[in-house]
Amino acid sequence: MTAEEILKRVDDYLDQHADPQGARGSIYQDPYKSDFFDLCLEAYVKGYFDPSSSPRLTGDAMSDRFNVRWMDLEKEHQKKKLTLLKKLTQMWDEWEYALSKINYTD
Repeated sequence: MTAEEILKRVDDYLDQHADPQGARGSIYQDPYKSDFFDLCLEAYVKGYFDPSSSPRLTGDAMSDRFNVRWMDLEKEHQKKKLTLLKKLTQMWDEWEYALSKINYTD
């Protein structure tokens, strides 16, 4: 999966969660949490956290990218997605840290 495909999938999952009728539970519980972790693992294995990666998929880099992409969204939907993104990027960075400490390789 390319970095752009991972970003698209993250955006799709956040859209689902931001829509009360499409939500599948808390972002901290399955299936969301494992879906996001799988994407983070994919990003880690592909090297998208490396400084040389473009786009880079650290929590801060994703946050910056989505803030720009979502500027034209309806305000309430944008607010929901940004709130979810903040929660996700905290977990995302923790997962990346843990993977780097155990030197995970696929």
